[in-house]
Amino acid sequence: MVGVSRKHVWWALAAATSLVLVLFAGAAFALRAGALKPRVIRALAEALNCDVTLDQLDVQLVPVIKIVGDGLSVRLHGHPELPPYIEVTRFTVNVGLLSIYRRHVDTVVLDGLRFNVPPTLTQNDAAGATPASPAARAGRPLFSVNHLVAPEATVNFVGKVANSRPLSFAVHNLDVRNAGIDRAANFTASVANPIPEGLVKVAGTFGPWNRDDPPQTPMGGTYDLPEGDLGSINGIFGRVQSAGAFSGQLADIHVKGTSRTPDFSLDLGGAPVQLDTKFVVTVNGTTGTTSLDRVDAMLITTPLIVTGAFTNLPGDGNHDVTLAVEVTEGRIEDLLRLAINTQKPVLIGDISLKATVQLPPGVGTARHRLYAAGTFGFGRARFTDKDVQGKLKELSRRGQGKNQDEVISRVATSVSGTFSLMRGLLTFPRVEFAVPGAAIKLTGTYVMGTEALNFTGTARLAVSLSRAVGGFKSIFIKPFNPFFRKNGDGAVIPIAITGTRGQPQFKLRLKQVFKKEK
Repeated sequence: MVGVSRKHVWWALAAATSLVLVLFAGAAFALRAGALKPRVIRALAEALNCDVTLDQLDVQLVPVIKIVGDGLSVRLHGHPELPPYIEVTRFTVNVGLLSIYRRHVDTVVLDGLRFNVPPTLTQNDAAGATPASPAARAGRPLFSVNHLVAPEATVNFVGKVANSRPLSFAVHNLDVRNAGIDRAANFTASVANPIPEGLVKVAGTFGPWNRDDPPQTPMGGTYDLPEGDLGSINGIFGRVQSAGAFSGQLADIHVKGTSRTPDFSLDLGGAPVQLDTKFVVTVNGTTGTTSLDRVDAMLITTPLIVTGAFTNLPGDGNHDVTLAVEVTEGRIEDLLRLAINTQKPVLIGDISLKATVQLPPGVGTARHRLYAAGTFGFGRARFTDKDVQGKLKELSRRGQGKNQDEVISRVATSVSGTFSLMRGLLTFPRVEFAVPGAAIKLTGTYVMGTEALNFTGTARLAVSLSRAVGGFKSIFIKPFNPFFRKNGDGAVIPIAITGTRGQPQFKLRLKQVFKKEK
């Protein structure tokens, strides 16, 4: 019995050895470089529905079976004007004896991986493409890969415009699990984000492969940006943290997330402030443009709704920022901090605002490149400077015809108007504000650099000029009341505001009254 058992063992060992030798011989025959290279090219071309070229393919049989290829290039059918969709400098495939027959690979390493994502094909563009074969459409996988690794890769988005500068992403440590043409593969990677600059950790799925239009291959997942530099956009500063989710296709990525910037600032001379956002944006990789579908922002305590786009332009660091901003229940002091750096705000109160803002590319400070225009309204506004607020309180007292010994309530100002900002000059075609007993209408300018004021307009008082002046002087002024009376108002007085924000000068333009009357 012992002899029989040993005999059976030896026969089993001999059979196993023979099987291994047969499999090895079959693998060696199947993996002949000369025969394998055209088979790999043909199989890849059919599975991807693309034009495939391969410079060199070598096979190593010992100590383990390994396939090494150089110069792999995958191009879209009918588009020789476009760069290769996929380029690989070198790939290494670890092959087991049985994996050849099962179309299953354990590990593939890609060196020099480069994706050149073309613009979405129109119907005319797609007319030149070759439809996927029935076998390819049936979804039979070329092979599946347990583990695909690309230590360093690049994703470029090729624009339709010849001189465009589309987005380019450096990808580090790309790790793909359960990869196959017919399935959605899981991946993780670190991506060097260009706008804002920072390293983004991403995890998600990619696939299944769209054979008719590869750029439309679906993808989705989550991202985390621990720290990004907003300074990559000229005129904007701050360190931003952001996280969220993305979905769509390579050429049309939808992103939903949140961000926090504790030190957000504009190059306007103001102070850094905290900015928190919830946003939905669309990234068009073929043009490099990020469209802000909706951004709900909180600037300190002021909520804003922002839409618009960060348009990518030719040349390094060229971005045209165009935004529509709406504030319904904000605080004046929050917005002023972006432009004026003082220990206490110049003006406090409620604000509503609708404006378009544009920051074109170029050199120089944002103050001289920023353009804005819109309408605004202040409610319960009050100047923090005692002298300025005192002048408004005195204006209210005289407008109501009250004596110095009469107590008046705390003066709050309601302001509305239109504005435009260009090259640091803030122009107000219309400013209207009111205090009890007086209504002011002004037009003028404010220079952001020098803080110079130049406003002219009228002050409409509820009482006559003589009553507003009061006291002994009113006797001499009373004969002039008719010159200042207009449309039922007690008095309409031409005024001017000059000087600077810190030292405003209020003047009466009496000559203007008599010129009009004459």
